[in-house]
Amino acid sequence: MKRYISSILIVVVMILSIGTYYAQVTSYASNLPKLTFKTIEGNEKELQSVALGGYYEEGSLSEHFRVESNKLKYAKEQSYFEKFFDFYDPNYKRLVNEYRSFMRDKEYIETYYEDRDNLTFVTMNVDYENRQFSSYFNIDSLEKKNKDEKSYEIDVPEQEKYDDITVRDIQFAQSKLQVITQNDVITKDEKDTVEIHHYTIDLAGQKIVSDETLLSETFDSSNEGHFSMPSKVDRGMASHVFLLALVKGRYSEEEGFMEKRGESSLFAYHYDTKKLEKIKIPNEENITFESVESDFFYDEETLYVTGWEEGMNRILTFDIDKRKVINDYKPGSVDFTEIKDGRIFAITKGELLIANPKTGKTLYKGELVVDSDDQKKDKNHIIQLHDIYIK
Repeated sequence: MKRYISSILIVVVMILSIGTYYAQVTSYASNLPKLTFKTIEGNEKELQSVALGGYYEEGSLSEHFRVESNKLKYAKEQSYFEKFFDFYDPNYKRLVNEYRSFMRDKEYIETYYEDRDNLTFVTMNVDYENRQFSSYFNIDSLEKKNKDEKSYEIDVPEQEKYDDITVRDIQFAQSKLQVITQNDVITKDEKDTVEIHHYTIDLAGQKIVSDETLLSETFDSSNEGHFSMPSKVDRGMASHVFLLALVKGRYSEEEGFMEKRGESSLFAYHYDTKKLEKIKIPNEENITFESVESDFFYDEETLYVTGWEEGMNRILTFDIDKRKVINDYKPGSVDFTEIKDGRIFAITKGELLIANPKTGKTLYKGELVVDSDDQKKDKNHIIQLHDIYIK
């Protein structure tokens, strides 16, 4: 009987402790002000596609928050799972919510493809046996309508030539899976040879039907550099074009990598024609290639190059097919920018700017402010936005 009484007491204590914790959380959260966007210019409906992270500080009171669809929630008010998923962008959360079983153990979502009917992930499975490199494509595919999941393991041709392979892009074309990879070739000297490959995979036949080398470059002390990939604006979506850059320069212990101006090249590969073309940006635009992965973005038609000029941020928009500059947009001094669906999203402190970089037109501009009249009187608070995710 004593054992049962002890168990009951433990449960009661746990319930009281949980209740006390949530009472403290509620009390703490009640001291935090309600924050809302004050529209300065444009249409407030633009906020529906944005999720923002930031923090509020007032004296000893400090708390992180998240704004999604113009609804703010402080970290103390979030559930455990909400806090956990805050580490991921909204697109990853959407995939987990819609395809929970298929998404199990899939945390790396750079290399996937999604359309109306299918969702496909491709990763490299590397196995070192007897000190010999062995690699194959690990492919997981989901047919959305019937929820049919399939997995494939397909060997890479001539894998004995390589000591590393990285998947760079995935598409579907002509009913076949198209995979772009960066392959590091085994060499016996101090040289590094890197190849860019296009593999065409027949999933029904579970085999590679084509292996084409798009580019090959050997780097050594007299020819230093690397391949770099601009970021896709609509990651995972169907696209007929893939962009990559060959960045030339020199490495030093004191300065790291320094680009040699005028020697780097930008390429566009078209899946439908299987043509690789060099893209030439006019020299007067003063574009450098040192930070391609963080400063270059592209979608089906447009290359966006972000940078800094004369104390202001700069977004150069360039038509990939027509090979011409569309606009040189300067939004001012902002802390962070993101590009999606032909729009630029920029934040600075507590302000959000949404604009069309091709025209420079402001679609929305707003400031996150304290909504309570009583707390508005305190001018010593700080509101800072530091993350932005586009749905």
